[in-house]
Amino acid sequence: MWEAIQANRRRSRLLIGLMAAILIGLGALIGAAMGGQEAALVGVAGALAVWLVLVTIALSGGERMVLLGAGARPIQKEDAPR
Repeated sequence: MWEAIQANRRRSRLLIGLMAAILIGLGALIGAAMGGQEAALVGVAGALAVWLVLVTIALSGGERMVLLGAGARPIQKEDAPR
């Protein structure tokens, strides 16, 4: 079981890093298309800001968002008397 937990954590870190790389790449491409190297740096900075916001939201409220999306609710004694 602990191996599965560690594997999930590794995959999660990989996905977060991949998301950062994709956002930074897109920011650089969009910035470069709009006005050269300086604009590309602004695009990278904007992409990093978006990534930080997304990671903060996911880490602080991700579990709650998943539960809300699944329609989960706290179990009551009547639901499971045992």
